[in-house]
Amino acid sequence: MRHNQVMKWDLFTSIVDQFKEFPQKIRHVTLCKDGEPLVNKRFPEMVRYLRDADIAERIITKSNGLLLNPELNTRIAECGLDNFGVSVKHVNPEKYEQITDVLPDYPRLVSNVADLYSKCKDTKIYVSFLDVGLSQEEKDKFYKDFQHISDYMAIEDLHGWSMSDAADFTLGQTPKVTPINRKVVCPLVMCSMVVNASGTVSLCGEDWAEKTVVGDLNTQSVKEVWEGVKMREFRMMHLEGRRNENEACGNCNYLETLPDNVDDHREEMIRKL
Repeated sequence: MRHNQVMKWDLFTSIVDQFKEFPQKIRHVTLCKDGEPLVNKRFPEMVRYLRDADIAERIITKSNGLLLNPELNTRIAECGLDNFGVSVKHVNPEKYEQITDVLPDYPRLVSNVADLYSKCKDTKIYVSFLDVGLSQEEKDKFYKDFQHISDYMAIEDLHGWSMSDAADFTLGQTPKVTPINRKVVCPLVMCSMVVNASGTVSLCGEDWAEKTVVGDLNTQSVKEVWEGVKMREFRMMHLEGRRNENEACGNCNYLETLPDNVDDHREEMIRKL
């Protein structure tokens, strides 16, 4: 399955090294996208390589936490991560299975998060819980189980991802979007890029179907893609109000949940592009 792909080490290190060509550090690198980052057995090494390369201000990741164990926790705690996020799907194992098709050992998950928290000195642990129609009792259990073994925590609202007509990531619920958040332009495509496990470059971390691909780092350099025609054309599509021309962007409501809004600067940005 594509979402279980693991990036080859040589490709990863080559990409990291190429970012040294830019005059400034990246604001942050997020080591996760569609799948579970800890499936990659060299994950701690990847973080350490990134940290030693000194190309990013922050390095973060988000995991479901099911693969955590004491030995791996020690390696994660020592690799140089700034933030390790744990996304808890449910506090009830049966309901967890309904959402994910995986029946977890929930007490083991809590124990492993506690172990990771006890070992981390410089890495902050963030535990989140998706509000899938939770009862107050379930919310209370979440806070009770994780409040003493995390640096911060939150119950997050569901939101739709790209191509919501193909896969409903809201689980039948209506995302909470206020009129003030309505946007023409997605701010993410203006300031970020996403390297998929295969080496292709997308412009959105929510693009699970890889419909926003603008380059391939197997045959191009990072700088060539960042300054390339395809990336410019994609950004112009958004700035000109034509994002519905792309399958991933057309009916995506993720941009509505973002605090940033560049709509008032569209004409200026078009001139600069």
